[in-house]
Amino acid sequence: ATALAKRWENDRELATARAMLSRQVVQLQEQGAELAANESRAIHMATHDSLTDAPNRLAFLRALAERVKREGMFATAMFDLDRFKTVNDTLGHLAGDALIRDICETLHSTAPDGAIVARLGGDEFGIMFDTPGEEAAVMACDRIVAACSGTRQVFGNSVQSGASAGVVVVEGGCDPIDAMRRADLALNDAKRNGRGVT
Repeated sequence: ATALAKRWENDRELATARAMLSRQVVQLQEQGAELAANESRAIHMATHDSLTDAPNRLAFLRALAERVKREGMFATAMFDLDRFKTVNDTLGHLAGDALIRDICETLHSTAPDGAIVARLGGDEFGIMFDTPGEEAAVMACDRIVAACSGTRQVFGNSVQSGASAGVVVVEGGCDPIDAMRRADLALNDAKRNGRGVT
């Protein structure tokens, strides 16, 4: 009887220990999932623009670095909003932020299929996309510039928006930093030659 009672007691202790271990395993799994979610959020925050949730400059450079490893031509384009400072100065930064978000949506909807659209900072955006050649890349950028131009409603105010673009077509194997620099120079030329052009 004593041995039987001892066995029952051992069985109860074992069952309690198993239940506790099971709870600890579940708790560890939940903590692991929470850590993974936090890490994913941290990576997203580090590589995305907080205003538009578009990839940021770091993510754009990484995408360029990956793209140059593959063969084939692709375009690196820089877009800059025309007269953006006027919106900020007359309507305030919240209106400027709203315009940036609106333009970013336009860029996403009019960029070629598979393009990466990034906000590089301020009112500057970068777009990277595969292209069969320079003429096709310029036509794609012209369509985007045209889509950015016109009157938009920002907090009940009519705002004239527009953009200028610089684009360079390069082959896989090129230097990604050089591709960005050349696109930036092309953008500067476009702004000097008259806004709203590629």
